[in-house]
Amino acid sequence: MSPSNPNFNRWIASQKPRAHTMCDAPAFYRNLEQALDVRRQNHDLHTLVKNTWTKGETVDFFSNDSLSFGASGRLRKAFDEELARNPNVQLGAGGSRLADGNYDYIETVEQEIADYHGVEAALIVGSGCNANCATFEAIPQSGDAIVYDEFVHPSIMDGMSRSLATIQVSFAHNDVDAFRQALTFLSDSQPLIKQGKKCVLIVVESFYSIEGDMSPLKELVQVAKEIFPHGNAQFIVDEAHSMGVVGERGLGYVNALNLDSEIAIKTHTFGKAFGSIGGVILGSHTVKNALVNFSRSTVITAGPAFHQVAAIRAGYSLLPQPETEAVGTSQHPTPRNTLLRKNNLAPHLASRQQTRNHLNPPMQFLGKTRVSNTVDSALDARFTW
Repeated sequence: MSPSNPNFNRWIASQKPRAHTMCDAPAFYRNLEQALDVRRQNHDLHTLVKNTWTKGETVDFFSNDSLSFGASGRLRKAFDEELARNPNVQLGAGGSRLADGNYDYIETVEQEIADYHGVEAALIVGSGCNANCATFEAIPQSGDAIVYDEFVHPSIMDGMSRSLATIQVSFAHNDVDAFRQALTFLSDSQPLIKQGKKCVLIVVESFYSIEGDMSPLKELVQVAKEIFPHGNAQFIVDEAHSMGVVGERGLGYVNALNLDSEIAIKTHTFGKAFGSIGGVILGSHTVKNALVNFSRSTVITAGPAFHQVAAIRAGYSLLPQPETEAVGTSQHPTPRNTLLRKNNLAPHLASRQQTRNHLNPPMQFLGKTRVSNTVDSALDARFTW
């Protein structure tokens, strides 16, 4: 990216320490700037930037709009048509889902989503992050254990921090042997889990966007069945990056592997391939009832508004229906991020030590630096594919 790029210049300017200029400011603001200065000293301060690809100034390898539903205008057209079919609805939900925030339209769309994915029930929430938080607030019970890939999304970590399951064990990213060791440890150390009276909730993502790889889900399922034959090891899969992209009719990675019957809960987001906003939790009626009763982030917040649910419904109308062709055929725009996914850039970027993003610094999770798939790094790595 050219140094003359305004986003680059803005980011450089933002890294200059500020706390020393605020000696006369109230401690409240001065202390916050001191905390921010720690990041500035490492050139790690995040800034909000304006995208330029929507103006045609750059090529979009970075946004979440991977099927171009948003950029192509197709989602807006389908959304406008959905609004025209429902001209007299109230915009806001009016309250939480347990109060006045439940309405016929959202229940209809939730059932349509459940039917599309072949599950009993669906619960629409504010975002994919909300879906992960709500799931781990509500589902793990006291005495259960959570086993998770070390690189799961921070929203999963946030949900786990609110969980009743105090036994939480991570395993090395996508390492089946490490996963086996984690389950064996629980079987040996937790009698109620070994006897099948308490559960192990296993948490992975389908695609890990920063690593650019996929979960070895089939192998993990096989290991879990072997160590816990009572069926008390259940999987929760975050399908944020696979929904709409792989699987029959864009159903996701679990579907592509024919593992639908093996997965208890799937969380999806509508802020990526759908080019919209919102999330959904897919599972059984029991799972949905538990979410509605035990998830504070669902119980105490306003329900999704009509326009959000309408945009979600419009997005599903753009996915292939059972009688039409699969995602990625001529009916659909070519996904802009296909090249990045296809070539799995993460190893190339790591080998070339592309650890500095001109827009933002490398993402930091759990004390590890994880390389971002940036436009600059992608272009620089193009000759190594």
